[in-house]
Amino acid sequence: MAEDRAQLSTDMLPIVVGMNSDGCRIVIKLENISFISGQYLIVQGWSIGANTISLVSKHYQTRGRIERFARPDVLAVYSETSETDVGFIFTIDNAPKDQYFIELTYINDAVETSKRIQIQTDRLANFRYFAPSDISQYVENLSVGAAAIDAVLSLGQNGAVVFGWFYLVNGATTLKLVDDKQILYDVGDTTSRLIRKDVKASLSNKYPYIGNQTGFVFYTSINLDLLGSVSLCLEDEHRGQLWLKIEPDNERLCGMKGIFRILSSVPAINEYRHLIYDLYDRSIGQPIKTLSKKISPKKLEVSQKVFGNAHTDPQLSVIIPIYGRIDFIQYQMAQFSREMTIGELDIIYVVDDPNAITEFIKLASSQFDIYQISFKIIWYDCNLGFAGANNIAASHARAPYIMLLNSDVMPNTRDWASQLLKVFSDADLVGAVGPLLTFHDGSIQHAGMEAKVESTLPGFILNRHVNKGTSWNGSYELYMTSMLTAACIVVRKDLYFEVGGLDEEYLIGDFEDSDFSLKIRSKGYNLLIQPSCRMWHLERQSQNLSNIADHRMLITLYNSWLFTKKILNNELLDPRGI
Repeated sequence: MAEDRAQLSTDMLPIVVGMNSDGCRIVIKLENISFISGQYLIVQGWSIGANTISLVSKHYQTRGRIERFARPDVLAVYSETSETDVGFIFTIDNAPKDQYFIELTYINDAVETSKRIQIQTDRLANFRYFAPSDISQYVENLSVGAAAIDAVLSLGQNGAVVFGWFYLVNGATTLKLVDDKQILYDVGDTTSRLIRKDVKASLSNKYPYIGNQTGFVFYTSINLDLLGSVSLCLEDEHRGQLWLKIEPDNERLCGMKGIFRILSSVPAINEYRHLIYDLYDRSIGQPIKTLSKKISPKKLEVSQKVFGNAHTDPQLSVIIPIYGRIDFIQYQMAQFSREMTIGELDIIYVVDDPNAITEFIKLASSQFDIYQISFKIIWYDCNLGFAGANNIAASHARAPYIMLLNSDVMPNTRDWASQLLKVFSDADLVGAVGPLLTFHDGSIQHAGMEAKVESTLPGFILNRHVNKGTSWNGSYELYMTSMLTAACIVVRKDLYFEVGGLDEEYLIGDFEDSDFSLKIRSKGYNLLIQPSCRMWHLERQSQNLSNIADHRMLITLYNSWLFTKKILNNELLDPRGI
């Protein structure tokens, strides 16, 4: 028992708390407070003049056992008392973390009086929490507050994300996970508060001061499956504790489905846009990052089908990912047929949608019959996302230069391939080059990118497409830009792999091109736009930052958070100053 002891030797002087009916002073002195083996609270001292003395807990029906014994040293000083056993030792087994008091009662003028002396148990470093034996996922105590667990989303050995709500009358709260060995795990640093108007509407009659921000989410990296019984303790140090049972959902989160499950559990996100960066930073960014790393399998079986006779020495490999819509190949092939050097290109369609493979091969076959343009299709049995699909296809590229091309980008000049390749011989230190991308009406979609910040979304470093939506009033001369979009970009194959390709930590397709651009620039190369080469881009024009309450926009903001973190951690150049 003595090996695990947190001990506090008090220097408290004897306290006179009153006088009894016999004219004797009521005096107490606490001499030692100990917490032993994570279970036993022991309080030692002496008292004279009181009728009764007790050790009590503020919020629990807990009282200590007392042993009294003689203290000749005390009686030598306080000779007015007729008591003999004035020393005491209190013991409480399995003492819950709480405020404790010595309570004394005595008779004065025929009236029973009681006084309490608080014990400074908060100074004991290994004082443990003990969960009540009967707890659930909902609790209410009108003097303390109310709370509930809505979802415990398990990542298995990578931890869990917990959603719920609470309201404590006094306001001040600490959150701790407690396992069956009474070991504490503080989750306050990974907790974010959320808007829950439904909770306010339900409880406002009982708690008139309740606000909208009662929801919470926190992430813990602890594998809850290994902890046995786990509880969440919500503590108001002045009023008490609320205890909730933590039971992980049966289904483990994995891949994009798990990421969507986390994002769909965040309520009313449009109402606290200014806190979204902190939400990712504190609570949901890390578990999403963990899930995204599990999307790409270590071993991938890639199949392929070649149409036509491939050029033996192509100079440019054109990589086109396919996901969702497959019909764009009809329009692309029609435009490709106008390119004077089309027979010299290594065209690779990479199908990143297992459900689309059969139909796409059938449609692609019909397009080959019409245009007789040689191309290759590669596919696999999972979804890797935009970055993963491009990286897989790049490993199958045969040319020294690679073009990444979205399936919804259509060339509208006859020499687009040769124009972009010529830049590498005409200019110095060319890292990558892109065309001028326009909407169907000729207005600018992409003429280069630069970093921006928005006051309505503080914390995020976002992308801005320069002069987007305006008419092109520039010349046809090459010019440098801060970043390029991967909707259409040409880069040397060796440089592509030197910088690691597109970073697959980004989800679906956002910010991996900004990341890629900055890695190229960190090697001392320039990024260029060739405005004489133009292509149409049928970009997802419905996405905007005015409405962020959907998965797609939340994923974009996750990617922006990841991009921002890399910049702040000096993993990427800071585009705000270049």
